[in-house]
Amino acid sequence: MATSNVSVLTSFLTAPKALNLPSSLATQRNRTKKDLENLVAQLEESIATEVAQREGLANELQAAMDNIAQLKAAAIAAAATHERAMFEAIAKANAANAAATAATAAAAAAAAAADGPPVPRPTGNVRHLQEWSGLSKEDYRAVQRTIRNLVIIANLDWTDDFRRQNAENLARLYRAAREEHPVLKRFQNNWLTAELAKQFLQNKCKHAVKQGYVDRASIRTGTRRARR
Repeated sequence: MATSNVSVLTSFLTAPKALNLPSSLATQRNRTKKDLENLVAQLEESIATEVAQREGLANELQAAMDNIAQLKAAAIAAAATHERAMFEAIAKANAANAAATAATAAAAAAAAAADGPPVPRPTGNVRHLQEWSGLSKEDYRAVQRTIRNLVIIANLDWTDDFRRQNAENLARLYRAAREEHPVLKRFQNNWLTAELAKQFLQNKCKHAVKQGYVDRASIRTGTRRARR
């Protein structure tokens, strides 16, 4: 009997005992944990909002920096374009001034040449026209090219003798030649223009005979009619 009581007592002393806390303390603990969880959630939300705001500000700052870089590049390009346009305008102005100066000098030289002493027609068979004209090789060739073109424009007939050319066509030829080369005004009765035109027509006629465009017999008789 005594042994049984000891066992019961030992079991009672060694068994774990549950704490019977008041219900108000347990509720307070639960509320504190919930409050902490809410606080943590609020802090996390605030941190997320702050991070989002910082990211937004960083993006705006980067966009502003990119815009500034673009504006700077555009300003540099515009300045370079303006500078290039200014240099081009200066170069064009200088070229125009140089051309005007050259044109003035050429006009003065042409006027001086036109106002020179008259050149009479040499007697006899006129050969070596450049020597008789007194023109430089360059000026003589320029006049020669002009006369050839004007002969075609004046519609002179290469199949007929020069003395039988239409008077109005010849007058138009002489007038145009003097306007193109004022130095031709010095040659009395347009003799240099006439000789150059005559040479061109004769050469054209010789070429036509060689190619069979005109009949040799008609040339001997002075008719020079083209073959049909």
